[in-house]
Amino acid sequence: MKHYYTLFFLLPLFLSCGPSTSLQSYEGIKEIVINPEEVDSILDLSEVLDDSIEIIPLETYDECLIADVKRVEFYKDKIYVLDETNNGILVFDSRGKYQKRIGKQGNGPGEYAKLWNFTFKGDSILVKEMGGQKYIIYDLNSDFYREVPYDVWHFEVLLLENDTIYQISNYEESKHGNYNLFKFDLRTSEVIASYIPYEEKHKNKSGYGLGRYTSRFGDAATLIYPFNDTIYTVKKDTVYPSYVLHFTSRSLPEDVDVNREDFSRYVRRNKFLKGFEYLQTTERFMLGYYVDYNLFKYFLYDKQTSEYKVGSMAQLSQLGGLNIHYFYTTTTGDLVFLQQAEWLISYWKWAREKCSDMYREKMDNLIASLNEDSNPVLFKVHMKAFYEAEGNEDL
Repeated sequence: MKHYYTLFFLLPLFLSCGPSTSLQSYEGIKEIVINPEEVDSILDLSEVLDDSIEIIPLETYDECLIADVKRVEFYKDKIYVLDETNNGILVFDSRGKYQKRIGKQGNGPGEYAKLWNFTFKGDSILVKEMGGQKYIIYDLNSDFYREVPYDVWHFEVLLLENDTIYQISNYEESKHGNYNLFKFDLRTSEVIASYIPYEEKHKNKSGYGLGRYTSRFGDAATLIYPFNDTIYTVKKDTVYPSYVLHFTSRSLPEDVDVNREDFSRYVRRNKFLKGFEYLQTTERFMLGYYVDYNLFKYFLYDKQTSEYKVGSMAQLSQLGGLNIHYFYTTTTGDLVFLQQAEWLISYWKWAREKCSDMYREKMDNLIASLNEDSNPVLFKVHMKAFYEAEGNEDL
């Protein structure tokens, strides 16, 4: 009964979308039911990885010191790292050698005050500048750039076709109405469609943001929002709910009436559970976490079998039980995570004997080359795809 109630609730929400929207049927929506009292201590990701692990130490120079990684992307054998503290995008080659910094901080033309997000547009990189409400599109092969203004407050951008992007908002007021997703034309600087409407009372949720709202694989992406149990799929011309998450206990009631400043504290104080804090996707898997008792609970979902696992820690047994805290997936299905050099040196002292023979010597050489001031080390591995006999499914 709970499953059908969910579909009934979502139907009017999506039929109220603005003009020029195209929505698929919701009949294929899947329900994920999690018992928060049944959580394993360890979620070992080794079994879902498809090949050997690439270990890439990022070169350390004064001009490329990394303090606080907000995002990592791969594009044409280059690694792009957005460092929030140093307010810049650093570029490394596939071996971790430093190449350059994208753009320049400042208030002039082609400069940014505060970087927040980026994506790739052909052989250009589109940077979201927070303070000046503009995008700067830098050509990756020259010094050319152009600026595109926008007027909708949003956190992230998602590009699935060359001249339009999705702007991902978060229960924020807009002249276009109460929507959480907008389609934006880069040629005209105009919003051309609005998706995922919300009720006025839900604005109290806007005081809480996520570390990442969307994750793309191929020509589609998943999309989540704070305190929302729905996982959406976004494609070039359509947006639709794909999954609905239910907890068997301590779910946040729909009718909570708490002001914006106190909403997240109210949820944590009462130990309510509501949606994901972070979710990444590949062809076959969704990997993310929700927060319970102020601790991450790591979640792995197999789209092919509809089975899931939850653990208090995510690890790789091949590397001696290396903990994975913050991770990213690429548009081609790679799992990427970084480890601080200082922590990695300390960890290796007790994990060495537990490490697989395949990686022990490589890790020994890596640790010998690091010091406490070295840049983070990047780990990259491809996650398994669907079995050939089963074929592909939607995200």
